[in-house]
Amino acid sequence: MKKRYAAIVLMICLSAGLILGGCGSRNAGTDSGQQTGESGEQNTEQEASGESAAEQQPEVLQAETDAASAEPASYDFEVIRDEESFTEYGTVRALDTNGGELWSYQTPEVEMTELTGIQTIGPAKEGYLLLAGGSILCIETSGADAGTLKWQNDEFGGAGACWDMDEEGNLYIAGYYGPALMIIDPKGNTIRRYTSIGDDYYWPYEVEVSEGNARIRFESMEGTVLLDLETGDFYQQVAQIRAKEQFVVSDVNELMEVIGSDREILLAPGTYDLTAWISENSPALYEDELDAECQVYREEVYDGEQLVLYGISNLTIGSQDPEHQAQIVAEPRYADVLTFCSGEDILLENLILGHTSAQGYCEGDVVAIESCGNVSLNNCELYGCGAYALEILTSSDVNVEFCDIHNCTYGCLTSNYSDSLCFSYTTFEDCREFTMFEMVGSDAAFYGCTFRRLSGNMVSLNNYSSAYFQGCTFDAAALDSLRDNPEYGGNLTIQ
Repeated sequence: MKKRYAAIVLMICLSAGLILGGCGSRNAGTDSGQQTGESGEQNTEQEASGESAAEQQPEVLQAETDAASAEPASYDFEVIRDEESFTEYGTVRALDTNGGELWSYQTPEVEMTELTGIQTIGPAKEGYLLLAGGSILCIETSGADAGTLKWQNDEFGGAGACWDMDEEGNLYIAGYYGPALMIIDPKGNTIRRYTSIGDDYYWPYEVEVSEGNARIRFESMEGTVLLDLETGDFYQQVAQIRAKEQFVVSDVNELMEVIGSDREILLAPGTYDLTAWISENSPALYEDELDAECQVYREEVYDGEQLVLYGISNLTIGSQDPEHQAQIVAEPRYADVLTFCSGEDILLENLILGHTSAQGYCEGDVVAIESCGNVSLNNCELYGCGAYALEILTSSDVNVEFCDIHNCTYGCLTSNYSDSLCFSYTTFEDCREFTMFEMVGSDAAFYGCTFRRLSGNMVSLNNYSSAYFQGCTFDAAALDSLRDNPEYGGNLTIQ
């Protein structure tokens, strides 16, 4: 009956001289998409096939036929999450040089988990690649079939992915919970799939292809795993690891007594007041002439003094009990809670950092990083009244993962002349007043982050800065600010 009904409707429309092309929606097929109205029989065959909701081909919203066939100048990607049904889907929009929509494609809905199941991989040799519910989707980008599903590979099965491509257009992709690596050719065929490469190798976070090797970095270990692309063999390129002496401390005096390079310091639950320690111990002033043997200084600010850690490397500070995180605080509103200068290989994890004063006017930040390299914050909470949660100056390779940044007086981040800033699965909320992310000569990438209840412009970039957002969640105000803010100047990408 459905086939007969569709055919009758088609005959009526044609006899009336109506033109159906270019004004309806287009359904994607695994071989090539057919426009609604061109073949009612094909559409009804899909309905009768009994596909599950996860397997149904998603709807593609079509612009005018001539415009849809044009080559896109850029793309816009957005993930929409439904907190009530615990599902999410993504929409990619192809734009022309004037920002007009050429076509758009909506992924199937997938179940929400702790890792995003929807990610944009981006333009590739054969089309635009997406990850949706463990499947790699390739969307045709131009021609009569623009905006339809070109091919689909269901063998990946991962989420929270990282990837790279080689010059031939092959995709190398790893999932946070597996697989360790999968290689897919430009036509969607699986070349190789490695579910695991050993019990010690898990949580991949970076894939890079160069010089005949695929390099994979895992959070579970130091160094890099290399896959020889010719032989298919794995071998480990171990990083130069310096030993760390471990200390467990229970108060601020014990903390400051052992702080220095090549240390792992675990803090027992409690509050560690750095202002009180500075007042009682009066370390050397942070001046132009610094003692090569000294790594702990105090610096005068408008309403007191702040701690400066200078020249420290290979240092980890964390909580002894991650379920009951230790708190590091400072009192003066104009003081940074922690300042690192000219250091490297620093990790703060499972900590709470902030000012003892309530929100109000201030100039001190929570964590200040100046002339440092390879600084990481993992599973930390940074809160106001800090002016900004993070101030990053002339530094590189700063990674912030699984953190909660909230209630800062002026914004979330200010960065000058710093590169390779990466924020992953971090929440930014309830900060106010000025620009939330102010960058000069800096580049930052945000993966799977959440932005909500932020009062002020989202991003300010000069011509030498860039901000990249992938798989992030924005409330309406944050998204509107990103799209409408004229203060960009630099390169802003939302996927």
